[in-house]
Amino acid sequence: MTERLQHALYPAKPETNAVVEIEMTAPETPGEYQGFWNLYDPDGILFGHKLFIKITVVADGPKPVPE
Repeated sequence: MTERLQHALYPAKPETNAVVEIEMTAPETPGEYQGFWNLYDPDGILFGHKLFIKITVVADGPKPVPE
């Protein structure tokens, strides 16, 4: 599923670090998934590096049996 959303970030000063938190839910279907984000200033100008995430969803394995 691909969604195009915009979220305002808290102001950060140039040349400083900022924390970007993105709440996500992993798909139920096993596989590899990836996402990319770009950062834009209030004027719509792209800045910084592209943000990237890659996750691997694995099938549930056998449950351990308590002893």
